[in-house]
Amino acid sequence: MRFLMKAGTRLSLTLIAAVVLFACGSSPAATSGPPSPAASVAATNPGCDLAPGSLVTAQLGVAVGDPRATTTSLVTTCMYTVGSNPSGVIIRFQINEDHAGYSLGMAAFSSTSDVSGVGAEAYSAVIASYTTLVARKGTVEILLTAKAVLGAEKGLMLILLSKV
Repeated sequence: MRFLMKAGTRLSLTLIAAVVLFACGSSPAATSGPPSPAASVAATNPGCDLAPGSLVTAQLGVAVGDPRATTTSLVTTCMYTVGSNPSGVIIRFQINEDHAGYSLGMAAFSSTSDVSGVGAEAYSAVIASYTTLVARKGTVEILLTAKAVLGAEKGLMLILLSKV
């Protein structure tokens, strides 16, 4: 997997591994067809419509377009292009997340800091000039990774959490 950054630098392999760990799951991809109970539940999961490119740009101060979404039964990952980087901003929504799952995700980062005033619990990590903010509200966890300051990410996260 290769992500190009400004000035030709690559996104840290550690960050890629962390995002892949969070973005992948054992859940099958959502499919079209007759609605089933699982498909009906998946249709109500938070998704990229909660974070249009205009909102992300306004809150983070980073010009992005509309997101590309990847959805499974539990996870929706929204990727926003920044310049030539197709994943310059990543927002990931996960449902059915509890404290144990949140803690497991936090352990995947080499260094984190608790963030107060955001959801039931939140932490941040900085890797290769990218800030990742993860917050949980009820059973919904949101991960936000961008080349932005924590204060800007916190503002966007509060908006997203208010929508779930």
